Amino acid sequence: MLITRKNFVIGCLAAAILGLFAVLCFDAARDKSPVYDEPGLMLAGYSYVARDCPEVPAENLRLSEIWIGLPLLALKPRIPDALRSEKTLVIDKKPADLGALFLYDPANRTEAMLMASRMAVAVSAAALGWILFAASRRLHGPAAGLLTLTLYCLNPVIISNGALATTDLVTALVFTVAAGAYWRLIHRPTLAWTVAFGISFGALLSTKFTGVVFPAIAAVLLAVRWAAGPRPVRAWRLALVNAVAAVVAYGVIWLIYGFHYAHGAPLDASVWAQSDSGFAARLVDVCRRGHVLPEAYLFDIHVFLWKVHRLVFFMGRYSWAGFWSFFPLVIFFKTPPALLLALCVAVVAMVLALRRNALSSPRVDLYGLAPFLATGIVYGAIAVESRFNIGIRHILPVFPMLFVVAGAAARLPFNRRWLAAVIGGAILAGSIVEVLIARPNYLSYVNEFGGGPRNGWRLFVDSSYDWGQDLPAVRRWIDARAVRPGADRPVYFSYFGNDFIDHYGVRAFLLPQDIERRALIPAVLEPGTYIICATMLQGIGSGSVRGPWQRVFEESYQAIGRELPSIPMDTASGYQTFHFYELLRFARLCAYLRTREPDAWVTPNVLVYELDEKSLTEALSGPPRGLVDKDSIFGAPPD
Repeated sequence: MLITRKNFVIGCLAAAILGLFAVLCFDAARDKSPVYDEPGLMLAGYSYVARDCPEVPAENLRLSEIWIGLPLLALKPRIPDALRSEKTLVIDKKPADLGALFLYDPANRTEAMLMASRMAVAVSAAALGWILFAASRRLHGPAAGLLTLTLYCLNPVIISNGALATTDLVTALVFTVAAGAYWRLIHRPTLAWTVAFGISFGALLSTKFTGVVFPAIAAVLLAVRWAAGPRPVRAWRLALVNAVAAVVAYGVIWLIYGFHYAHGAPLDASVWAQSDSGFAARLVDVCRRGHVLPEAYLFDIHVFLWKVHRLVFFMGRYSWAGFWSFFPLVIFFKTPPALLLALCVAVVAMVLALRRNALSSPRVDLYGLAPFLATGIVYGAIAVESRFNIGIRHILPVFPMLFVVAGAAARLPFNRRWLAAVIGGAILAGSIVEVLIARPNYLSYVNEFGGGPRNGWRLFVDSSYDWGQDLPAVRRWIDARAVRPGADRPVYFSYFGNDFIDHYGVRAFLLPQDIERRALIPAVLEPGTYIICATMLQGIGSGSVRGPWQRVFEESYQAIGRELPSIPMDTASGYQTFHFYELLRFARLCAYLRTREPDAWVTPNVLVYELDEKSLTEALSGPPRGLVDKDSIFGAPPD
């Protein structure tokens, strides 16, 4: 592209917007505790790039984890003692537990390690933003490019995930690159584009399990190219370049996994017995026996196949099978109104572009949008059908389509310049306002259609809203409470996350957590302040007692409660019985709290309830709230 004064100014504006994005990512990362997955992913990534550490698979594919772990080499962290004697792939210890030991080792610089890995992901997020800017500018002009980039960089979902050491935004980047490379390849089937696509496809297959949907995306792009593009390339040539690209991708997978089948001694055959008998499991077994793919790669797939069931909460309902409406509505409720407005204007521009009497007006390049539309629509449709409803992060590859399509709003043939200025100003102002509303709790952002951030806990939890990111805020809130009236009342806290809470100086009696690390269990609950994270409140992270308050839970709670005075607490069986009773007690308490408004909020996803003697007795001993039958949960739980 010719470097003109106009191009230089546009480039500077784009760089300034990306600079603002970097500041927002840093702001989102600097005062948040590690979310649930971060410690395990950081240890896994470091174990792949450090020579003095055994490999620790984290139930994900490897490339994005390597990127997360790479900055840690400069900090030379100490690995957990539990790993020092390992000589093979570490599969008998949970990555989450090992990751927390790694991150919170007193010899390690916890905050520096966390920020380094998070900023590596922020770099990936900035790279994706630049790609979307360049694509939108090429398709629809400079104004569209800047509009796309602004909407991307001021989006709370992108900011929050761009400031976390997780794999999902990196996946969106690699999906976008692979789709763009394939689109170029089927137009210009040269050796250079063949190798470029092969590398990007191999990288995608080494980044996330969802990379297996790319052939469907490629099929759609081929169909569009054949039906609507210029003179198609000969079929034999396309077959040849696809075959060569597949070979390159296969080599990239082996490269990323270090060109060795097994890290140390191969895993015992009994490890592979947990898979189901489906086609995918049989294919993994064939590849393992023939050493077709690296053992660590196959093990990650193997673990994924038998851990796909998760209890899902969505808008007051629970399901083991997921909801088809989850992803469309979560996207809608977490999308700023400014982006929704831009998408509506863009759709109008596209409709006008298809009308004959609009041929003389600025055109929207619908054909050029094909790689983004194909990726977004195909990936989105498969995600909806799969009902893997853990969080919005799993559908991030759809978002590039939204931003590039929204950029087409700049091509609407406005008859009045003032109207264009009003709409453009509304989009910009709305984006800024929503970022200010979300700050610094970008992960918990919910738009006005969803009732705002403080209503999000009624809609969804887990990584869409509450992922264990707010321990510093909880500590500050409790410390400030110490100088207010009623400070002598006890504080109870239930946390959804993977941290050692003592590291953050949180002074409270700990209620059940998803990962139990409590030294003492409070035998009696007293009137006081109850601080509960949204995911725990909705019963998604409470060990063996999950979901709504069910009749079977109530029966067990009453039965154990009657026997509690005679249970020997100094025996292992007695302790286990009381621990189960405690989970039931906490679940019953949450069922009660879900029926009343919080008294305060630490952050939108951390709710505070002040319980006096009467309300606590009602919660624990009164008629149960929200009592349902087990059949009210959709789908069958895993065995």
